Order: sequence, then structure tokens, then C-alpha cells
Amino acid sequence: MAHELKAGILSLGFLVATPPNSALAQEQPESPNVLATDGTFSVRIPPGWQTVVQPTFYSFVSVSDKGESFWAGLTQVYTNQMMMEYNLRGFQLLGVPQALLALMARLVSSPLPAEGVIGQLLPQIGGRAMAELRVLQSHPMPSVPGTELRLIHYQYTLLPQQDRPYPAVFHPALLAQDVVPMEGIAVIWILAPATTAFSWYYLGETVEAPQPIFRANRATYARIFRSFQYIPQGLALLIRTNAERQRLADAMNETNRRVGQTISAGLGPTVQYPAPGAPDGMVEGYPAPMGKQAYSCPNESPWALDFPPGRPGYADCRPL
Repeated sequence: MAHELKAGILSLGFLVATPPNSALAQEQPESPNVLATDGTFSVRIPPGWQTVVQPTFYSFVSVSDKGESFWAGLTQVYTNQMMMEYNLRGFQLLGVPQALLALMARLVSSPLPAEGVIGQLLPQIGGRAMAELRVLQSHPMPSVPGTELRLIHYQYTLLPQQDRPYPAVFHPALLAQDVVPMEGIAVIWILAPATTAFSWYYLGETVEAPQPIFRANRATYARIFRSFQYIPQGLALLIRTNAERQRLADAMNETNRRVGQTISAGLGPTVQYPAPGAPDGMVEGYPAPMGKQAYSCPNESPWALDFPPGRPGYADCRPL
């Protein structure tokens, strides 16, 4: 799989769009309202949100009039300035928006781990518009061999007047403001098999919003992640065999389901959860371990894992 993923990605070069396959749209759950033009994913975006760039496996950005954004895609980071400038000319010919080109010019770095993508590369992309970024939580998640996958919760201060490209693409509703405390959660998948001497890749999905809005609208973001589905058939240009396409799509889709769980349950400090049958009746940490079902229990403290339905004292619990 590693060789096929690397060969498939590198053979594509610049943004590639193929006509959407109408049959694929019928197969997707939860009534998606956005289908990538290259048939690689579908997602349901809330009413009132607008898509900023053409949705493909390489780039998708949707924003709301409250300053919220969801963005996803495969990002190529260049290890030297010369290679970045060479490839940027190709994106210019494809008509990529100028503000996005300005951000792509900042994608120069040696290979980083997933947490470094948020802690180091993201402030580099944001430039002077981004200050005081801090990672609040970083959870490793199950991944396919040869890759690193993390769920990262972070905050920073957005300064829209200091550097226009980043807020212009991701937070246009906030351009008139001077200082905005922001909060975000990101899924970063480092694709080590695709690394070359000239560039490396990561697959990311991120939601950001002003902090009060982020906390109030967690349920909305959870639904976006749960609805985001990679389509095995659409990955044919990236991975050659049906089995490996299915395996990669299943892994990514399971990740999105679990991210939705985590957002629903809250992003506070690690706490203990009632778990009948566990040592001392408690389990620490979130997200729930692989294979476990997490439940929201309003009258308990605060989440239960894998309890028998109808158990006394847990009648008010619901699956996440």
C-alpha cells in the first residue's frame, strides 16, 4: 500500500478534478450536500455555510458568517523554497485564488510530526495574523501502518488586520475585527510513505471558530465530522487496488466517526468515566478505547462506556 499511495499521489502532481460520479452520491449516508468533484469524499455542511474553493481531495474550505470554518485536504509541504516556487507556477495556471496561493507559498518545512503541523507549521501559514497558538490536547488515534494520526485541540489569537491571506481564505467574516480569540480541533494524518527528498504530505481536517461560538456549536462540528465520508471508488487515482482503497477509506471514516464522538463529549481535561466491570468501576480518558461505545449520561459523572442497556441508574444515557 505504501508504494501505491506514494506513486498515486506523486503521479497526480497538481490539482486534478474529474467529473463527479452520480452513483457515488447515492451510496453516501446522512444525505451529504457536498460531493468532491473528483469523487473522493462527501460531506454535509450546515445551512448557511459557503464553499470557498472547489471541493477536491486536495482542498476543501467551507465557512459561515460567524467566522467558523471547516477545511480538509491533502497538503504537500516542500522541503526547499525552489521546489515550492516551481510548483506554485502550476497552481497559478490552474486559477487557484490569489489568497490561497499566498498561503501555499508558506508551505516550506522539513518533515514534521502531526503535533508539529499544528504547533509549528500552522503559525507559519497564518503569519502575523496568528499569535499565541497553544496545543491544549493531543490524542494519538489508531492508524494504518507507516502513518501517524492525531486529534489535536488548540487555541490561538487571530489578528486579521496584521496579515490578510489567512483570514481572507478561512475567516472572511472576521476581516473587519482587530483581535479574535480562536479555538480549533484538527485531525492530522502524516503520510510518511509519500515523503520524498523534495516534499512531504499530510491529510488534514480542521474546524475553527471564535472561542464562544466554538463552544456553543460543538454539536454542529461533530455532525460535520461524522458526515465526512471518504469514497473508496473515488480514491482510484491515488491507490490502485480495491482492497487498499477500501481499507484506507474505512480507516479514515472510522476516525471521523470517533472525532465526532469526542467533540460531542466535550474537549475538557481527561476525567474518569463510569464503566461497570472495569477495575474500581472506572475508566480514564477520552476518546473511548477502540471497540468501546461511549454514552452521554447527563445525571452521571459524566460519560459511561459500554454499560448494558437498561442498567439501573443509567436510564437517561444516550449513545454518542
